[in-house]
This record gives sequence, structure tokens and C-alpha cells, in this order.
Amino acid sequence: NITIISYGDSSDFLLKTLLGNIEIIPIYANKNKPKRSFQKALISIVWPILNYKRFNKIHVFKTNQVFGGWLPLILAALNKKKLFVRLGYEPLQNSIKANNRKLSLALIWLTSFIVYRAADVILVTSPDIFNFIVGKYLVIKQKIKVKSNWVNTQLFNNDDSKANSVFTV
Repeated sequence: NITIISYGDSSDFLLKTLLGNIEIIPIYANKNKPKRSFQKALISIVWPILNYKRFNKIHVFKTNQVFGGWLPLILAALNKKKLFVRLGYEPLQNSIKANNRKLSLALIWLTSFIVYRAADVILVTSPDIFNFIVGKYLVIKQKIKVKSNWVNTQLFNNDDSKANSVFTV
């Protein structure tokens, strides 16, 4: 079974018709989503503490983001389960390139440090991200796997030798 916990409201239940047997749990289904970031962050920390027993049959918690990844981290820790982190970009690395403020960088580093250190497996999309995480957060290399998500453009050339091949994405 697959369960998706979203940061959305009750309108996320509309996805149920598209996703079939996948359970959807929006954390704002029964309450208004606050406008302030601090309130949203606080709810995303308190909500899993109050609701963790609902998820005791889940074997692996997965997040596709580091910033906000504390929600599945808390659920995994309280239920003594595995945490799988998958990311296509590294938040601190991008924030440094964007010249974000030092306070913002410190918060991103701390959040990333906690999530990466708690993860059982981290899946990244490039060796550059792999090296950045190992260097900045001192995460053991064996915990991190690289799986590129780029498209081989040579498959789209006009070479007739591929005329009868099948390509899916």
C-alpha cells in the first residue's frame, strides 16, 4: 500500500480518483492552512507527533525534499522505520549559488544535516550532489546512491538504425 501525506488541504482528496488505491492524507484537511511560514513549520513538526500511530504499519517513509523532510523523519523515528530521501537538487548548494542570506543558509544547513544524518538511504541525481553532501554534512558515502535522471539526447537523432526501437519516459 502507498500513502501520500501532503502539505495540502481537503482539495487534495480529488487526486484519489486519479490515483486509485493510494491513500492521501493532507495535513490541512480539517483546518485552514496558515499564511505564516513559522506556523506552517510548527504544524509540520507537531502534526506527525500527534498522528504517528496512524502510520505504524508503514515500512519505509520517503521524502522528495529535504526542506520539509522533517515530517517523514519524525514519523519514521517515532515508528522505528526506515527513511528514504530522494532529491534532484541540493538545497544548500543552490542557496549558496543564489547568494541567500547567512541566516537562511544556516537554517537550510541544519535542516539538511538532520535529514541526511537520519536517512537510511539518500538517492541523488548527480555525482556533484553526492560529493557536496559527503563534504558539507559528513554523511557516509555508502548511504548515498546516485541515479541520474537525464535524458540521452542521442536517442532522438535521425539514425535509421533505431527505426524499430521503442523509447518510453
